[in-house]
Amino acid sequence: MVSTVVVYGTWTALMGMLPLLFPFVGISAGNLSKCIGILCFLPINVFIVSLPPAFLALTSFRRLRETERTLEAAEQDVVPQALAAERETFRELRCQDIIFRYADRRGEHQFYVGPLNLSFQAGEIIFVTGGNGSGKSTLVKLITGLYPPESGQILLNGRETDIRRHRHLFSVIFSDFHLFDRLYGLPDPDEERVNELIRRMGMAEKVGFADGKFTTTDLSAGQRKRLALVTAIMEDRPLYLFDEWAAEQDPHFRGYFYETMLPEFKAQGN
Repeated sequence: MVSTVVVYGTWTALMGMLPLLFPFVGISAGNLSKCIGILCFLPINVFIVSLPPAFLALTSFRRLRETERTLEAAEQDVVPQALAAERETFRELRCQDIIFRYADRRGEHQFYVGPLNLSFQAGEIIFVTGGNGSGKSTLVKLITGLYPPESGQILLNGRETDIRRHRHLFSVIFSDFHLFDRLYGLPDPDEERVNELIRRMGMAEKVGFADGKFTTTDLSAGQRKRLALVTAIMEDRPLYLFDEWAAEQDPHFRGYFYETMLPEFKAQGN
């Protein structure tokens, strides 16, 4: 698209400059009028129509470059090589007096969460309840290190730490999650295991897993969350965090989640 616009633009610009050269190369007035008549048929309309896509392409390219610079400047996650060892040694994650504040563009605080004191231990199931806007999703992002607390401490196995260095401990399904068609971070997923989990979720007729990816993600909201749960289980992390996972499930799968899957996670020490 960009190359086409450049070619048409250059061609039209050159044709537009030709009449200015005629007086200097001895072209008569009669021939000049004929040349001008020919120029009227040039595809100037194509050039004009191509301008918006060209500007859109340039804007998109500039935003991509800005995104790349932002990612390069962002703090990199420190992922230990001995993830399996951390999984075996995980005992408790504790939050002490953590506070997070939302600020508007002027820097004025509009909403805050905290101070919060809570702990999560291996093999424990915890339900966080509250109305819309009470801060449940914000709490999940604080615990997983996506939001840095303004104050307070987060302790892992009794030692204060920067939780951003331990994001790999969590398998999370947010309420506004994105579902990928591949299991990123799992270099060689067990295809049979993934398809077995899909069958347990009652979706074998809708989706499968082959050649390292799901055959489709074009599913209903509840089915997409079930497929996200398959992904979380395959990640096999010490801490599972589900943000209103059962809200869009029918009664059958809601009961299956609470009565079967959660006890299984607890028995595994998650």
